[in-house]
Amino acid sequence: MYRKIIYTLSLFIITINCYAKDFPVNNEFTVEERLNCAIQAGLKYNIPVDVLLAISSIENGNIDTISKNTNNTYDYGVMQINSDYILDLNEKLNLKLTPDDFLKRDCFSFQTAAYKLKEHIKFDKGDLLTRLAMYHSKTPKYNEIYKKKIVAHSKYWSDFLLKNNFKLYLYSEIQ
Repeated sequence: MYRKIIYTLSLFIITINCYAKDFPVNNEFTVEERLNCAIQAGLKYNIPVDVLLAISSIENGNIDTISKNTNNTYDYGVMQINSDYILDLNEKLNLKLTPDDFLKRDCFSFQTAAYKLKEHIKFDKGDLLTRLAMYHSKTPKYNEIYKKKIVAHSKYWSDFLLKNNFKLYLYSEIQ
């Protein structure tokens, strides 16, 4: 089973990479790029691919997206990585990340998002969906809103992946 998944993912990634030259040069992150990055990050951090794709859809970021929040923080890039989280990573892991690191056409935002989700799953309290929604907020009111979005968007992406013959680790399999 595991071999079949890896073979399918490898075939998909090879196919995507063959067409990489056809990706647009604008700042829109394509579906193919999102799939490629979500699969890589999901495998690396053991995060369901549909959840990563769901968060990507909810956050609705692109390469050059910078969003100012009401609490005077900023979100950057495709996965809208928060400026406070960047500072936290720099401090905890002795890194020198800058906002520009998240404003590139690569999978770094997905890797960071998957790492953040893994932290929430491991260290936060509550059911799995509550911990996943902590990606957005630990405030109960906003966490509840985000949970509903994760469910809806994960369902969309699960259906999309299954319809396109991807058998991956999905949120629905770990509930």
